[in-house]
Amino acid sequence: AEQTSGSRQITAAITEISNGAQMNSQSAQELAAEAENLKGISLKLSDMVKIFKVWFIDIYLVVT
Repeated sequence: AEQTSGSRQITAAITEISNGAQMNSQSAQELAAEAENLKGISLKLSDMVKIFKVWFIDIYLVVT
């Protein structure tokens, strides 16, 4: 009886660890996808800033 109870506790602990590992893996995948999304957004923002700088310089040269 004690051995069966111990085996059940070990099985429950292993299941809990496995579930936690799966959740961590899923979270890591979601974070990686979001990081890739943010990278794309930052590249677009960088391109917009470059365009604004060129536009601003063109206007400055016309005005001065």
